[in-house]
Amino acid sequence: MGQDQAGKPVGILKWQTGQGVTLTQLEQMPGNVMHPDTFAFPVRFRDVPGANYGSLIEHFDPGLVQRTVSAAGALAASGVRFISASCGFNIIMQKELADAVDLPVCTSSLLQVPVVLRMLGRGAAVGIVTADQRHLTWAHLEQAGITRSMPVFITGIEDVGEFKKVRQDPDAVLDVARFKEEVIGTVRNLVRQHPGIRAIVVECTDLPPCSEAIRRELGIPVFDYVTLLNWVHAAT
Repeated sequence: MGQDQAGKPVGILKWQTGQGVTLTQLEQMPGNVMHPDTFAFPVRFRDVPGANYGSLIEHFDPGLVQRTVSAAGALAASGVRFISASCGFNIIMQKELADAVDLPVCTSSLLQVPVVLRMLGRGAAVGIVTADQRHLTWAHLEQAGITRSMPVFITGIEDVGEFKKVRQDPDAVLDVARFKEEVIGTVRNLVRQHPGIRAIVVECTDLPPCSEAIRRELGIPVFDYVTLLNWVHAAT
């Protein structure tokens, strides 16, 4: 690979800075997709006008599709290696984005679920940890290639104390240690309820800082947005 190709950044579509709920407190944790120390390769961010927690997750704005496609096109034209996103709920636009640019597009770690299930034995299931279980629909899952016959179990952190606090108050101070403990507890409860779970896929791009602790706690593989982007980066 030539030096120019090797140095190409990864393009990351992100929520619009300073508009609505954007959970900026969580970006202080290495492993968060927005943290500068998360990846060993260069990244290039681009805002999607009007994109935030409310417009993408809670009450999806159909106008986001064209604005996100336009932002992806601008990133592609700037010379990035492939296109990704700062929130896994962008999976709802996976097909439109992949069709729009002549580059690989990976909008969510949920894309790993079918592959992970193929790795596991008969009767094994995958646990999915999402930012907001209330709004993760089959329309999202199907865009990732997840079918209704696949053994997956989902839990969300929408009511976890620290996450709920920063979602409701943009000026709240995040207690990182407590946040990680709460997330690990949420995943532990999911596995306790569904003992057939043999791997975890972390949907939320704010949760990879918790992945290693989850691996240690449960002793099973944990896939997240960092594992996905590292994989696609190596492939490209």
